[in-house]
Amino acid sequence: MPIPLRRFVLTLIVLALSACQPTSPQPPTSTSEQDAYQASVATIASQLTGIAGTSDPNAFASPTPPFTETPTETLPNTSTPRPTETPFPTETPTPSPTLMLTAPTPTLADTPLPGEHPLTGLGSPSFVDTFSEGAGNWSVYSDEHVTMLAGEDSLIMIALEASRKNPYDAWMIAPVDLGDLYLEVSATPGDCAGLDRYGLLIRAAADASTAYVYGFSCDGKYSLRFWDGSKYYMLKEWTTSQYVQKGPEKTNRLGIRAEGNVFKLYANDALLTEIRDDRYLSGAVGLFVGAVQTDEFQVVFDRVSWWLLP
Repeated sequence: MPIPLRRFVLTLIVLALSACQPTSPQPPTSTSEQDAYQASVATIASQLTGIAGTSDPNAFASPTPPFTETPTETLPNTSTPRPTETPFPTETPTPSPTLMLTAPTPTLADTPLPGEHPLTGLGSPSFVDTFSEGAGNWSVYSDEHVTMLAGEDSLIMIALEASRKNPYDAWMIAPVDLGDLYLEVSATPGDCAGLDRYGLLIRAAADASTAYVYGFSCDGKYSLRFWDGSKYYMLKEWTTSQYVQKGPEKTNRLGIRAEGNVFKLYANDALLTEIRDDRYLSGAVGLFVGAVQTDEFQVVFDRVSWWLLP
């Protein structure tokens, strides 16, 4: 028959008290000794009663420090980065030295074609820029190859380093998209020689990756080229003309009329030749400079105008 819990506890108390007594127990003789004796008995009874009354199987286990969970590291929020913007080209890559003719090359003799003045029947220009208010209409920039800046009622372009072996042209455009038009510019080169050149872009792509390039050289030549993004195609070889003023500090007016697939090239109001090409029928316009023989070849553009054709 099982022993009741209370009787078991009392038995343990008696045994504990017996163990605490000396071999020859002597009852306390003083009041202070009696008080200490009674307190000791009460303490032992309380401890044994508490242990016997618990049902926790871990009551006798050593205390375990509370578990501290290592917090999960919170990564900072990441957002999808903006696509890398493709920078606007700051110069044309070096043209291939191999030139491909895509149209019959007219005779290189200086024989101007009969024709009316380029402005006949055009009326007032659709746009004129004298740069009196700076170069705000153009995508002007400077880098290690070219410097562009606004002068006094002019736009100045300087090709910093000449190269006969690998010449290149640096250009910039106006952010427009034009179809048939007549475009002209007045330009004055500084110190120059040979094929140091300058001129106009017409029907160019918005990023200038393709363009028709009409130019004059310091030694009195003109040409029309097509730039396809990696090399030039000569639509009109560099050709000497008495209508192109040669040498430094000589102001020339370049004009080009683009109507459908027909290009008419003008020098100081004289019609030089006609070229046909139907790659592009509209696009932006621009200005260019290229140094072949003269470092820091400078050209001053002081007036750009165009007339939209009906």
